[in-house]
Amino acid sequence: MRRSLLGVVPAMLALLSSCTGMVQSELDQTHEKLTALQELVNGVNQDLVSLQQIVSELNDGQTVSAVTPVDPDGYDLSFRDGKVVRISYGKDGADGIVHPVGVALGEDGRYYWTVDFTFMLDADGNPIVAAATDTLEFVEPAIRVEEGEWRFYPDKDKEEYVKLANAEDMDGVGVFKDVIVEADKVCLVQWDDTVLEIAKYIPVKVSFKGQPRDTVVIGAGETLRVPFEVVVEGDTEDQLVVTSGTDGTYFSKVRYDAETGMGLVTVTAPEVFEEGYIILSATCDGVSALKMVVFQPRVTKPADAVVIVPIGKDAGSYSFSYDANFEYVVSSGSDSWATAVANPEEKAVTFQVESNTSSEIRFCEITVSPKNNPEYVVTTFQLLQATPELSAYPREIEVPAEGGDFDVWLTAPIGFKCDINGDWITYKGFVAEGDFLRLNFQVASLPEGTETRKGTIDLMSGSTYFNQITIVQKSSK
Repeated sequence: MRRSLLGVVPAMLALLSSCTGMVQSELDQTHEKLTALQELVNGVNQDLVSLQQIVSELNDGQTVSAVTPVDPDGYDLSFRDGKVVRISYGKDGADGIVHPVGVALGEDGRYYWTVDFTFMLDADGNPIVAAATDTLEFVEPAIRVEEGEWRFYPDKDKEEYVKLANAEDMDGVGVFKDVIVEADKVCLVQWDDTVLEIAKYIPVKVSFKGQPRDTVVIGAGETLRVPFEVVVEGDTEDQLVVTSGTDGTYFSKVRYDAETGMGLVTVTAPEVFEEGYIILSATCDGVSALKMVVFQPRVTKPADAVVIVPIGKDAGSYSFSYDANFEYVVSSGSDSWATAVANPEEKAVTFQVESNTSSEIRFCEITVSPKNNPEYVVTTFQLLQATPELSAYPREIEVPAEGGDFDVWLTAPIGFKCDINGDWITYKGFVAEGDFLRLNFQVASLPEGTETRKGTIDLMSGSTYFNQITIVQKSSK
């Protein structure tokens, strides 16, 4: 009995169709794997190129001027020389196996390739430089999958390579384990947790510490050193330059210490005081800051130029009014019998006087100077220790009718001015003679028919009255 083939043929066709579908599915899966593998290889090669570019920038001392996020997991690093490098951080593979190629800094300050976290060596046993230097040309690396292996070629045009892993065993992606962006740097973390730090460029800022305008008190003809401080922030290799300009009435000269940021501008006011100003300018890397210093006169309220303290056996404390628009210090020089102290809160100068049991007049000077410029004397007070009457002075002088030039000898070592009462008496001046003063004056002749007349010479020091000398002129008949 013969079996019919009509039922067998459809079954065979169905089986053949099923086998063809299985083969096509396997081909499709293989294609997808190859495509994914190629994409993985391309991505790793791009990361290697980025890593090499970054090492070159580090070798040149470049800094990052901008960090721009790029989706999905990356950044564009913009360097100050204009180059832009795109980086991404990788992900662990399904089995935790990743591409272990990286770089490390050698003892000579160069970066070298590492494989499995150790330096990769060439045929001569030397570590392989990861980027171009002054003496080495640029060499492009490559990652390839060949003969079922991941292979790293430090030079894509040469045959030397290092096996990384079997093709089916490594499915991790990326050169960098993590990318950390901080305020002043970018940290690239490799798979062995070593970190490449790239400094971020901080724009230069220049400023004067304090207010942009200061008011300084100064005296006519005074030379004063005005301190200032400059603050420079940011990345620059340029030197800060500080200069001063003026309105023409003030002379100025600048001295600046770059290490401390402190400076002094020496200013000299005109001999006849005028309000004025100077402009300080600080410039670095094309960025500038200005500061104005305005000058106003030193002002003191009037005070007696001479202070008299009595002779006696007891020491005493005294004071005189002194008000000023600046901080000041006082000094009584080398005289030990009087000690002066500034007392600006009470707008006065106080001083302690030792006792003087003799009848001799004692004299010293008290000077007032700015606290910030003690060499400049604003006011000089004369301190005189004597009897209130100053008995050493003559009280009355008789001169002849024909008049003439006459001298009066004074025993106080201070300068006086004279207030003459009588148009027939002319003051000629004082002359110092050792510890004495010689007062010279001239008297006109007595008018005919006049028997006698009197005039006075008042001795003054500042606004302080000391004594009055009476001049008597009588007829000789």
